[in-house]
Amino acid sequence: MLDLLSKNNFILVLDILYMGALVTMLWAYKTKADFVLICFFILAIIVLRITERLPLIKNLLMAFVISFVWNIIAKKQYGYGFHFIKVGGINIMPFFAWGLGLFGLYVIYTHFQEWFKLKKWYQRFILFIMIYWTLLIMIEYIAYHLMKLRDIATKGYKGLPFIDCIHAPQWMQISYFSLGLIYFVLITYVNRLKIRKILMLKINRTE
Repeated sequence: MLDLLSKNNFILVLDILYMGALVTMLWAYKTKADFVLICFFILAIIVLRITERLPLIKNLLMAFVISFVWNIIAKKQYGYGFHFIKVGGINIMPFFAWGLGLFGLYVIYTHFQEWFKLKKWYQRFILFIMIYWTLLIMIEYIAYHLMKLRDIATKGYKGLPFIDCIHAPQWMQISYFSLGLIYFVLITYVNRLKIRKILMLKINRTE
């Protein structure tokens, strides 16, 4: 039990250091945010390897699948005052930001779930929503007002009331608040398929 607690604490500290380093590097090198995010994508895989959480790579990949689809849909809505890499018309910065952001959200959620140990799906879903929407607003506010990292392609649109961020068409604002929920549902569905597959294998072995 003590070893398990020590391991969980080690993972928690490492995750905090990783996220703290990511925020610091983005703040210091916002004009090279695309390169910073690529480096931290590689680092995320290394951290998962060190902490023996390689099975979570599937969740990382799912986050990037959602990010890829989203950036295809909204690629004309992203344009910055800095020269970020584009591949096939897709801006690399928001692509990696959404991919790492969704996965980071899930990692944070797993730590909270470890503490609360919620059993019912709707309880876990509510917890995920609370974390997601809180972090989304905080990150968007900091990026827009403090880091001055602004999407000039949508600067003509009104931001959210009171906090004046996420300046974008209404459909895009709604999508921002929905992407994390889609990610959670996708992860839940894939995990249930995996559990069902394991159960079927056990049943077949006993026959």
